[in-house]
Amino acid sequence: MRGSKHRPTVAFPGSGENERPLAQALTAARAAKEAADAHPFATGALLENETWQAGETRRVGHGLGRKPSGWLVVYATRSFPELYALTSDTAYITLVHGGGAVTTCSVYFF
Repeated sequence: MRGSKHRPTVAFPGSGENERPLAQALTAARAAKEAADAHPFATGALLENETWQAGETRRVGHGLGRKPSGWLVVYATRSFPELYALTSDTAYITLVHGGGAVTTCSVYFF
C-alpha cells in the first residue's frame, strides 16, 4: 500500500500490555506516601520567632489537631532556649523557658 502510515499503539491502564507494571508502580507509590504521612515529622507545625522572657510560662497553640508526640527548637537567637513542656492536649502545649536570659526561638511540634 502506497502512502499508508503506521499508527503507533499506546497502551493505557486496563488495556493489558502495561497494566501490571503500572499497577505495581501505583501500589508502591501509595505505600510510600502512607509511610511518609504516618511519620510524625511529616505532619508537624512550626511556631516561629517567639521571644521568651527568663522563667516565662506560656500556653501556645501548636496547630496539630492531636496531642504532640514531641517538639524541637529549630532556631534560636540571643541565648540558649531552655524550654520544658508542662502539659499538652490536642490544641495547646504549655511551655516554660527555664533559662536565665531572654531568647527568641522557633519550635517545631510533631
